[in-house]
Amino acid sequence: METGKLKDYLKTILDMEKELIVLNNTISNLQSNITNLENNIPNEPYKPFIDKKNFIVEFFRCFFAPFIIGRGCVGVFIIIAIIIMYLMLQSSIEWGQNDTIFKIIGIVIAYIAICILIAIVKTNAYNHKEKNTYPMRMKQYESDMYQYEEECRKRNINIKIFSQQLADSKNTYNKTKNMRDEYYSLNIIPEQYWDIVPVSMFYQYIKDGRTYSLERNPVTADVGAINMYEEEKDRKIIITQLSQINESISRLQQVLYDAIQDCKQQTARLTDGINSMHADIIENKKYSAISAYNSQQSVRLQHRQNDILYYRY
Repeated sequence: METGKLKDYLKTILDMEKELIVLNNTISNLQSNITNLENNIPNEPYKPFIDKKNFIVEFFRCFFAPFIIGRGCVGVFIIIAIIIMYLMLQSSIEWGQNDTIFKIIGIVIAYIAICILIAIVKTNAYNHKEKNTYPMRMKQYESDMYQYEEECRKRNINIKIFSQQLADSKNTYNKTKNMRDEYYSLNIIPEQYWDIVPVSMFYQYIKDGRTYSLERNPVTADVGAINMYEEEKDRKIIITQLSQINESISRLQQVLYDAIQDCKQQTARLTDGINSMHADIIENKKYSAISAYNSQQSVRLQHRQNDILYYRY
């Protein structure tokens, strides 16, 4: 194959490999965002009501307050009343009076009367407070309910839009992968080199003028890009796995390094703000970047479909 034509062919495949990386990263981000939205269910506000305190219940609380730890002022007040009544009873016994039993009954009645009085005061105060604060609490509930419904609305819209973006991106990914495989199937490049790393190196060798073909040319003594790649790989002066990429490859594998950096920047641009779940996506245009990219990719694939005959013959 003529050198210029081979260079264009390698560049086309390299571009598709980059596009597949970008689309794969975008799909992962969209899937993660959808999962987070589905799991992040807002808490529905609790509707207030007038909680009327029962007099009987409050009476027994007061009655047993002295015997329950932590009943507060009510318990202290009743304990003081019991002590006073006990002293009165004690003094009546010392004086030798015979009406002790009546005083005991009187003390019990007085104790019950105190509990009734406290229960009435506390019940009325509590119920009055509940009635007066109910309109304010209901207004707060309506405000919270509006925010809750807005959050649910935005969440559902986000899930719907992200799901559509995800479906479109998956469709674009599959089309791009099929097109790349169709280019590889021309068998211009041996199958064991169908990967972004060797393709980027073949392109760099030819772009830099170090070779003009893939295979060795005995007539011109051209070593060929494949032999150069194998030699540098055996000498371990280049990396052969994407997981090994770091800053040190930027000189010897400039094309690959630039390709990966471009993928990162493109992915960041497409997914910019996609994890911000507080924005109202209805009026947010930044999410249209993914749709625009998918549309542009469809146009590129159409052109490549037309160009494949050029490389076939």
